[in-house]
Amino acid sequence: MVRHGSISASVVVDGADLPEYKSRYDSRKRVLSCWIPSEAGKAFKIRLRADRTDYHSNIVFYVDGRLLRDVVCWKHEAPGFTCNSANTSANTESPLLFANNVAAKDHSLLGAQSPSEQGEIRVKHCRVEKLERIKEHQEPHIYEPPDIFDEGSKPVPHITSVGKKRTCAPVKMASHDTREIKHILTVIFYYRPIEHLRARGIAPPAPPPPPTEVDAEDSEDNESAEDYEGEYDDEDEEDDEDAEGDEGVEDDESAEDVVASKRPASSKKRKASSASSESESDSDGEEMVEIRRLNAEIEIKRLELRVAELKEQRRRKKRKLETKASRTSENQRDSATPVKKKNSSMRRKTG
Repeated sequence: MVRHGSISASVVVDGADLPEYKSRYDSRKRVLSCWIPSEAGKAFKIRLRADRTDYHSNIVFYVDGRLLRDVVCWKHEAPGFTCNSANTSANTESPLLFANNVAAKDHSLLGAQSPSEQGEIRVKHCRVEKLERIKEHQEPHIYEPPDIFDEGSKPVPHITSVGKKRTCAPVKMASHDTREIKHILTVIFYYRPIEHLRARGIAPPAPPPPPTEVDAEDSEDNESAEDYEGEYDDEDEEDDEDAEGDEGVEDDESAEDVVASKRPASSKKRKASSASSESESDSDGEEMVEIRRLNAEIEIKRLELRVAELKEQRRRKKRKLETKASRTSENQRDSATPVKKKNSSMRRKTG
């Protein structure tokens, strides 16, 4: 919606005001102009509203340089008017539609001249004086679409057309003559396809398109690569932990050797004290020493087997990582090879 003073105007499509771009006001001519995006096949309405209702007014609607409707609003009546159709007869009307201009698509017609007002919607708002009552019969204005081959400038992409006819109530005619007292405001909407407006810097650029299937696949590949890197790092950490565990096991093994080397001496001491206190035989003491020595050797062998098992697990993990890295590099080389072949074939075709 554009506004100047107490007057506002808009073009409505699908129940919403179309956005306006590059609004400009000419104070000398009292003209407010702007650009709006049009879409072929869309029905539209033209709306004008005045905040003040303390004067008689006349609202005249034009499309593509042709008179569409002439409305008189008496003082203290509705503060505006919405034009959503064109009268095609005394009791029929047709909705207003944006349409493709044949002359703009057919190259054989590009040399033809079209009215300079094509591609614009104009609304004129004036203050009027109420005169004597009209006694004679009045006929409503019948809209006539513009002729492409009238004198003018180069054809525009879109023009205004009309839709299917429908019956309507008789048009309410003005009861009195009027005389213009003051031109208050004229609003001009220049309508063009949104691509046209963006190409000329009138409308902002289009928003970025949604991601395509190729972009989604690339994103998944990146996520997979990140996951692989994370897995690789986790396995490295596990290897480090295994290495630390191996070092700890080796330390335990050396400590166990010390304990085992000391166990026979302590056993002999316990045997001597036991012999002196309990008067055991030498044969019984020797058997106990032998049993403890064997137990120590069994524990040492168990620890050695555990160390060997951990080392084998570490070697298997390293081989697994090397296999993964080799497969990844092979896949990358395979995926890059078709692209190179395609590029080379394209260069041969171009040559």
